[in-house]
Amino acid sequence: MNIDEQLKTANFQNQKHRLRMNMLYTSYWLAENISNFLKPYGITQQQFNLLRILRGQFPEPISTKQLRERMIISNSD
Repeated sequence: MNIDEQLKTANFQNQKHRLRMNMLYTSYWLAENISNFLKPYGITQQQFNLLRILRGQFPEPISTKQLRERMIISNSD
């Protein structure tokens, strides 16, 4: 299924608009699928990201400032 069918429109202003809508749709689709994957583990995407950073840093310590700088989603305090 293409983006026109997914969004149920073919009325894009131009190719840039179509591309932006496609990227936005894809990012929401990915976020939803990742959330569904993590749900059985009882963690959010932000928590997974934090655990990923800590695993990569182990056994060295890391400050909360460094954690914030390395977080993919920065508003996840």
